[in-house]
Amino acid sequence: MMAEVDASKVVQVLLLVGTGVLLQSSCSYSANGLVTLDGLSFDKVLRVQPYLLVKFHKSHRAGPDMAVYRDFSQLAVRQEQLLVATMPMGAYSIDEDNGAITKKFGVTVDDFPHIRLFAYGQISTSHAFASPITTEALVKFVRQHASLYIGYPGCLEAFDEIAYRAASSAAGNANTHEEKARDMFANLTDAEEIASANIYIQILEKIGKRGHRYPSNEVHRVRRLMETKLSQEKKRELQLRLNILKSFTLDEGVLPAGHDEL
Repeated sequence: MMAEVDASKVVQVLLLVGTGVLLQSSCSYSANGLVTLDGLSFDKVLRVQPYLLVKFHKSHRAGPDMAVYRDFSQLAVRQEQLLVATMPMGAYSIDEDNGAITKKFGVTVDDFPHIRLFAYGQISTSHAFASPITTEALVKFVRQHASLYIGYPGCLEAFDEIAYRAASSAAGNANTHEEKARDMFANLTDAEEIASANIYIQILEKIGKRGHRYPSNEVHRVRRLMETKLSQEKKRELQLRLNILKSFTLDEGVLPAGHDEL
């Protein structure tokens, strides 16, 4: 588990650029993997990080959605291709503090908070996040525009790929996907992975019997059930099932990079 770190602590980050020269930049970081950038560190990180997701916000108010953004950063911390960051801006004017950055893509102070995804140092081809800030929406956004895998807690990347394919393929292929999942299941040894894989297989079985509407219907059923009075253990079980079900619903998941829908 990652050690607790004071979010206000300033650390020295060494960045290896394409020329082989080490640049040194200071930035703040927290235990959930969220990095705070300034105008100088933004430019340096942008040049070396394959994908950079930044939340621009007024310096005096991060906004009530910051907790959701922190949750997402913790979820994405294992994805080495993506760095999740925030960048405090001037409280009243775009010209204050780090405003020169946002001017490059036409954002004003009235647009804050503003989330944008940058790829391989390109500002002109960056993507603006335009949905209400939820963990699910951020996961979908990054998957769509960066083709990066970010799994919900308890999800398994290899099984998620089967889930995406099962959700997008013809009904007659359900058994094929289930067989592949069972073959992969046979090689698992970790208890938590086995528990998750069992849920994937159960869902694939249900798809074979009830059709492709089963995952979406089950998502609604599980969410309603989670609103009732349940033990903490039961809530954890249902949350795991819900996380895995999301991989089977096309409105909340997309195929991993390099994989076309069947």
